[in-house]
Amino acid sequence: MSATLTAPAASTGPSVGDETVHLYCCDENRAICGVDLTDMPEVDEDENCVVCIDLEEAPCPDCGWESG
Repeated sequence: MSATLTAPAASTGPSVGDETVHLYCCDENRAICGVDLTDMPEVDEDENCVVCIDLEEAPCPDCGWESG
């Protein structure tokens, strides 16, 4: 159920300052790893944030949704 967004340059958190794509669940303005994605366009990329990927199998901290 997760989707991907690019991280804005002003964000703080994992993978800031590169072209890493972040995953999100129910709040498209916040990556699973916690990076602020406000107003960032959705993209479809293969180079996902390693922190987001590690956390994708955990319950969403906002809604509790689980991918498994």
